[in-house]
Amino acid sequence: MTRPYSVDLRERMVRAVEAGASRRATAAKFEVSPSCVVKLVQRWRQRGTLEPEPVRGGRRAKLADHAERVQALLAATPDSTIAELKTRLAAEGIEVSPSAISRFIIACGLTRKKRPRTPPSRTAPMSPRPGARGARSSRR
Repeated sequence: MTRPYSVDLRERMVRAVEAGASRRATAAKFEVSPSCVVKLVQRWRQRGTLEPEPVRGGRRAKLADHAERVQALLAATPDSTIAELKTRLAAEGIEVSPSAISRFIIACGLTRKKRPRTPPSRTAPMSPRPGARGARSSRR
């Protein structure tokens, strides 16, 4: 994440605009975007301050309060998919989206299956049958 411009630079930009320079010329002089200068001057005139807003953190995960429960569900059935996990959480009254579950699991460093298990093939043999190709028959 980028840092806010220093208060010193902000003051110099506002002073340049108040001295009569255009906002675009000031932006070119200080190598910032014109919108930065426009917003900075608006901030100065409306609030009387040039201090940057405090940097805020990201959103808190909806499942943060239920971390132990999610981990217990994954420990009990490690091959469950996101959809199955969503269904189990909904049964317990915890309504979240599949993407929220995915982000939470990744943030916790846990793993998950991406697809449900596929049923075994009905056409592919599981073991060689007697008399199959390659096997020698006792009859000739």
